[in-house]
Amino acid sequence: TESETQRDGLFGDYGFYPPTFEFNPNATQKATLSKCSNCAMKTHPTLSAARADAIQKRTQAITRLHDQEIFLEMIDAPREEIRRYIIQKLGPAAWDYHPKAEFLNQKFNNKTLLHTSVKAGKLDITDLLLDYGADPDIED
Repeated sequence: TESETQRDGLFGDYGFYPPTFEFNPNATQKATLSKCSNCAMKTHPTLSAARADAIQKRTQAITRLHDQEIFLEMIDAPREEIRRYIIQKLGPAAWDYHPKAEFLNQKFNNKTLLHTSVKAGKLDITDLLLDYGADPDIED
């Protein structure tokens, strides 16, 4: 009939016919997740505690950078977030690598951001801090 032809034109390309959909109770769905060999339950991948902690630290560091805070844990943020923060803080002087980066030399518990990045082994952050004027001669 004409209505069936119209319906086929609308839904036929997708193999979906809403008015005449038939449910097959014998059809089975294939589980896409792996199963535990002991109990045949579906298992879900989980984050390790260390990875979850690292993600949480990174997220908190990014949030605090967006709030324009200076803090020791900012080295946990990604390099580009730290660069963006430094440029916003220094303003136009950042483009000339002007030695006005005194905020980079602030001490937190007798440690600067530069000291902390070196001890944490984050050499890319260390290079970034030095590029923007962090003083390597400050003692901890």
